[in-house]
Amino acid sequence: MISLEELKNQCLPISKLKKYATKWVIKVLVIRRSLIKEYKNANSEGIRWQLILVDKEGTKIQTTLFNKDVHAWNKSFQLNQSYYIINGKLNGAKPNFLSVHNDLELAFMNNTEVVEDKYKFKTEQFSNGFTSFDEAEKITNGSLFVKALTGEGRSIRREVIVTNERYDRKVMTLWGDFAEIEGQMLQSLESDKPVLAFCDVKSSIYQGDFVLSTTPVSSLLINPQFEKENNLQEWNDNMKAQKIDLSLMPSRLMQTVRQVKITNILNGSLAIVKDMYYKFNATVSGIDNSTDPWYHACKKCYMKVTVIKSSATCTYCRAEDIDYEKRYRLKIDVTAEDQFLRITLFDAAKYYFGCEVKDYVLSTSEKKEESEYYRKY
Repeated sequence: MISLEELKNQCLPISKLKKYATKWVIKVLVIRRSLIKEYKNANSEGIRWQLILVDKEGTKIQTTLFNKDVHAWNKSFQLNQSYYIINGKLNGAKPNFLSVHNDLELAFMNNTEVVEDKYKFKTEQFSNGFTSFDEAEKITNGSLFVKALTGEGRSIRREVIVTNERYDRKVMTLWGDFAEIEGQMLQSLESDKPVLAFCDVKSSIYQGDFVLSTTPVSSLLINPQFEKENNLQEWNDNMKAQKIDLSLMPSRLMQTVRQVKITNILNGSLAIVKDMYYKFNATVSGIDNSTDPWYHACKKCYMKVTVIKSSATCTYCRAEDIDYEKRYRLKIDVTAEDQFLRITLFDAAKYYFGCEVKDYVLSTSEKKEESEYYRKY
């Protein structure tokens, strides 16, 4: 049997592989394992399974296995483990389908061999492929890479709130089995706030806003080791050491928007147009909520739902047994310059209380008056 040292010497980077070549050796890291799915078309039916692999240069390649090959290789490739792949067929990327490589896709053959490599996989060269939020906004409707921190998840599709070292908050929408696999993983890591690298996600402009979402070929690296990640990790560790809750920090938008007076808002002298933001200083003079400052909200439309024995009904969606969540709704009165204004805060109420809604509810569920958050209420 060929030794690991011999495999290392024969190994080629993916960038050097040629279309239709069948004899080669590559060393790759598994960064995505899809769910095994059933398929049916005019020519055949069965099961299929997709792998996304990356080499030490950060070049990715994917392979889709079908039927007996799924059973043959499903247990051989584990997430975040590296392998030598010996021989296979390099087909051209299908023009009508998304691919992580512009030109090639990997197909297994009868003589394909796979050897697990126990040594640490080096990712130091990955940095070159990643971009910032600002740069991403200039590449709308294309594939890009984004580094960020995790936030909260949602069911069916999952929306993960991500931020960078400048507190730029964005929503990353996870779709399909990415929402099921990686979404569940992120939910379990929510309290850890790890550094993430999202690969091959899509940026676009939706209703005037810059948004990010996964594609069928997206992948995720958790706490990867390369320069840009290390810088972000250092900043993240510093925030944790200071016990700073990133979700409660003012966003860059809040720091840069125009400062106005409350009278400017009341007399209508400000331009009220889409994507126009203002900020003002005021004193909270009263809170209108006669009950707790949160409600059960439909996850689809965010309207208030009726919950009976853990089952929720949304009259707005005209649906029963829907997914719901707790959501802030805080009604406050503020004053400034002898002027009065009534404001309703939804998610932004966490900045007033200093905690997420789930923490507020947990803290006030028994002895409400003893809760540090309720005393602010």
